[in-house]
Amino acid sequence: MSISYTKVGDYLLPNLKINDEKQKENLNKNGLLRLNFIKKYKKVFIFS
Repeated sequence: MSISYTKVGDYLLPNLKINDEKQKENLNKNGLLRLNFIKKYKKVFIFS
């Protein structure tokens, strides 16, 4: 497994995203709440 990174300023941030809709279905309630929080308030992360 390889992880790709994006350089932002002096930092390398991992490119993290959920590829399958099935993986989203496997998240529990807290996982879905966290995902929605990150999408809304953490604009550094890139989601498709």
